[in-house]
Amino acid sequence: MGLALLLAGCIQIDVTVRLETDGGATITERLRISKYLLDLDAQQKDKAQSFTALLSKSDAVRRMKQMGEGLRLVSHGVRPAEGGSKESIAVYKIADLNGLVYASPLLAVRDYPGMNRVAFRLEPVLKSTRYGTGRAGQVRVRVLGLTRSGKRIDGVSGPRRKRGEPEPDAATPAELQAYRDIVPIFRDVMKGFLVRLRFETYCPIEQFLPGMRGRMANVRHVDLLSFSDQDLDRFGGRCVDNQEIMLDVVRRDLGSGDIFATARAFAGNATVPVFLTCGSGRFWSDRRNLWIHFRPSRPLFKKLFEGKKLDFARQGRPNIRPATFKEIGWHEDKK
Repeated sequence: MGLALLLAGCIQIDVTVRLETDGGATITERLRISKYLLDLDAQQKDKAQSFTALLSKSDAVRRMKQMGEGLRLVSHGVRPAEGGSKESIAVYKIADLNGLVYASPLLAVRDYPGMNRVAFRLEPVLKSTRYGTGRAGQVRVRVLGLTRSGKRIDGVSGPRRKRGEPEPDAATPAELQAYRDIVPIFRDVMKGFLVRLRFETYCPIEQFLPGMRGRMANVRHVDLLSFSDQDLDRFGGRCVDNQEIMLDVVRRDLGSGDIFATARAFAGNATVPVFLTCGSGRFWSDRRNLWIHFRPSRPLFKKLFEGKKLDFARQGRPNIRPATFKEIGWHEDKK
């Protein structure tokens, strides 16, 4: 995923990470290659470097080895898809979500090559906070950036600058014109494009920071990234037809002002792309983590909460009592 796929066009990658009730995860990865790229492959002599090779089981195993420790490939298949394209569907399992590493959906990070992966951390919330960032008894999944060396970054923030201050590396008019000349090529190449990374749980999600679609509908998934050639900009036109947005895509400035202005309202506007702007210089919020909150299943209650005390603090006043599944757990029979 990431920048290479975002700019490749004619490729669709749709990934769902599903958390199971025992704290393990199932990762389903659908990768589609268009007929246009398949036809290009037919003209190439080096089949090992072909787009078709991305659909193979051996390539699925190669990707699995980059996704952390303890994963196993449980199924893989290749099938024809619409428009003469082909797609592979690979399903992986891991016994502990905490071991999973995946390509980062935080494309607005300024030094993306230096932080192009994320790790998932499953943990209990033992104390309610004053600022809506967790309630005692919830399970929290944190999505943490990883540096190239593997160091976990608890918070992702953009470069510090004053409001209204121009970016230090702003392109000159001549450079921008050169990029504008190739925007139509990229617009054509991105027909049929889709990239999505979804996190799904066994029960309704109660909160997702920095924003959540369908919160009142008891949804069980949040998209960490969702961008296609059919998504609209903030004016109601397609993003790929927006000259300024496409200019930013071509320049690989995915934390730009135009992209930020379009995607910032994604939680309440299902027509715009989900494009989290953590790491952009325009992301001013102090909430720089991706936090997903929900209730514990019985196995997770036993693993994370059993024998512990919770502080249901209100207005700074402690309210401590033992954790019980009856009070905080997800009761499947009452879903």
